[in-house]
Amino acid sequence: MEPVLGVFQDMFDAWIPVTDFVDGIPDVYFRNILTIQMNEIDDHVCDMAPMEKVINEMVDIISVTFNWMRSKGLDDQGIADAVVRRTSRFADVQAIMDSYNERYGL
Repeated sequence: MEPVLGVFQDMFDAWIPVTDFVDGIPDVYFRNILTIQMNEIDDHVCDMAPMEKVINEMVDIISVTFNWMRSKGLDDQGIADAVVRRTSRFADVQAIMDSYNERYGL
């Protein structure tokens, strides 16, 4: 079978054995884990750790996000479809940047 998530397929598949656990996780768990991951990135940057450590945390964020989507009932094809739908709006990157600036001052 063709991996629908490309290079991310192995990451997605690694969590299949604990799907029942992931399905029962509340949203707050995922938000907390993402906050922890961001804090770990900050810690690595402050410690001037090798960039690989920072990138590893970023990869972990992708894994957490995949599992959050899995907890919402998406399989790998559902995630791939969601990515295609969402990225179609990236055609106007300036509008996205303007929106973040207007809403959040970024």
